[in-house]
Amino acid sequence: MMLRKEIRIFLVVGILTVAIDYAFYQLLLQVESLPLTIAKAFGFLAGTIFSYCANRYWTFSQRHPLRNSIIRFYILYGLTLGLNVISNSLIMDLFSYVNYVMQFAFIVATGLSATINFIGMRFFVFTPDENK
Repeated sequence: MMLRKEIRIFLVVGILTVAIDYAFYQLLLQVESLPLTIAKAFGFLAGTIFSYCANRYWTFSQRHPLRNSIIRFYILYGLTLGLNVISNSLIMDLFSYVNYVMQFAFIVATGLSATINFIGMRFFVFTPDENK
């Protein structure tokens, strides 16, 4: 029962996180004319800041001092940042001939990192003993 609730809230937080990620990504590509990988990384990091706060308080209901959860969170997100940026770039390269490849690559990279993030947050970052 609790897992289902966490998954539902995680999905809502994830949608908002993706919206922030995508908005920053597009803004940096258009306004700042940054390279693709730099813009993608900054978009992902903007979403990450929101994600930590929202998941900590809302999804996993943690009200305690930060302790080690922030360190574990940034370890997890560092790994998934790499996965996100590499998978985005790889898909862009492999499917450059496909219409809407940028949107397709963004969705796949986001899906991969979101799945790993939920599992990592549930079992590594916001562990039950941290809730005390």
